[in-house]
Amino acid sequence: MLKKMPQRVTCGVVAGLLSALMVLAPVSASSLQVPATSQQKAGGPLSGWVDVLPGMTQWYKFKYSYDDSKSSNEPTQALVDMKMMTPSCASFEIWTPGRLTAPLPDPDQKHQEGTFRTPVGMGTPAFVESVKHRDSHNPQHKDVETITDASNLVWAGSARATDTYYVVVKNKGQTSCSYDLTISGPDVSF
Repeated sequence: MLKKMPQRVTCGVVAGLLSALMVLAPVSASSLQVPATSQQKAGGPLSGWVDVLPGMTQWYKFKYSYDDSKSSNEPTQALVDMKMMTPSCASFEIWTPGRLTAPLPDPDQKHQEGTFRTPVGMGTPAFVESVKHRDSHNPQHKDVETITDASNLVWAGSARATDTYYVVVKNKGQTSCSYDLTISGPDVSF
């Protein structure tokens, strides 16, 4: 036989269960997000830190739009920024669909015409500062040392065309790499 519980107890149990579900639901939903491992499944960047295992490649994509309604319109920049917990543990390249399907360059030919299967760009260590060194024996001699941050790779680019761009993150190391990828710009969408 079922006994009827007092209404206050029932409401308290239901409220407790709903609170627990609200706390657990975002964790479960965010744990389902994983980076794509192919061009066909690529999507926008995931929020927060992501791991890429040794030897693995992960794909992201964004749409870059250029307003060609006036010839005087200047293209805006798209910015890809990848921060890593361990410096230089991964790298990234920027590709377009046209570059991904272009023929491979012929290693036997020095001068080749046309577009070949090479990335549009790649992440480079972020600039930190320039340090000038003077030689005390020769005051006219100045060396400039550029300081960069190997735990933060960046790429900035623009074009006078609308296109889809792929960000391909690669871990060629022997250990897992944690990174946080952001893609931004006024004419960038996902």
